[in-house]
Amino acid sequence: MLIFFQIIYSLLLLPIYLVYRIIGIFNKKIGNTLRARNNYLKDLKIPPHKKVVIFHCTSIGEFEQITPILENIYKKYRSRYYFILTIFSYTLEKLKSQNIEIADSVIYFPLDFIWTIKKFFRKISPKLIVINRYDTWPNFIIEASKNKFNTILVNGSISYKILKSPILKFL
Repeated sequence: MLIFFQIIYSLLLLPIYLVYRIIGIFNKKIGNTLRARNNYLKDLKIPPHKKVVIFHCTSIGEFEQITPILENIYKKYRSRYYFILTIFSYTLEKLKSQNIEIADSVIYFPLDFIWTIKKFFRKISPKLIVINRYDTWPNFIIEASKNKFNTILVNGSISYKILKSPILKFL
């Protein structure tokens, strides 16, 4: 039943993605984001002796919220862990060029199709995933759970109405 949900969800995302691609032809920011996303795993080189920790944030505001946490954890544990900051927005692309001591790599968060998430987790097998705020993509969370990756949400909140939602039964 869960795989059925994931496939239907991924198929429903396809038309949205296609519209996004078309808009990217005319909108420079979206076009740049799509081009940069194409090879987001290509240059990633994780040392075999380090365990991976992923921190994910979508916006500049979320990044600013999580920066103090990242700075402290990175300084303390960077000898044992490989820290990856995943981003969704092209606006955060400038983080790659800044010399900020918060992560070993800054990469794009995969689009939430079941096949891209599976590819992501074949390449990156994290010990811990930290998601900031509300950017909880169903396929990502489901596959992280299936692979028994520790996943936590920081700075998030959930309403009672959402807790009663039938969709949570899938997750």
